[in-house]
Amino acid sequence: MEALPSAPGEAAATQTNLSWLNVSFALLFILLDAFLSLILNLDIGSSLIIASGRCILQLSIMGLILDKVFASRNVWGVFGIASTLSLSTTLSSV
Repeated sequence: MEALPSAPGEAAATQTNLSWLNVSFALLFILLDAFLSLILNLDIGSSLIIASGRCILQLSIMGLILDKVFASRNVWGVFGIASTLSLSTTLSSV
């Protein structure tokens, strides 16, 4: 994939790709926090692990959806996704 320049006359920016290895490295810190919660009797370890699992699942699905929408280069698809995300954020905050 070719990187696009940020502004006219600037060099192309590099793109950072995250792999499942990066996700598993971050998950190690979540497990460390859950372990510390168990040792300190904070009782938040299970909810922390469930929340991180939900986060990984939701972001993976959103990544797949957004990849297809952006690859199609359809302005209305991007607008639809942005509108849906804005609406769901508004409804969940109320």
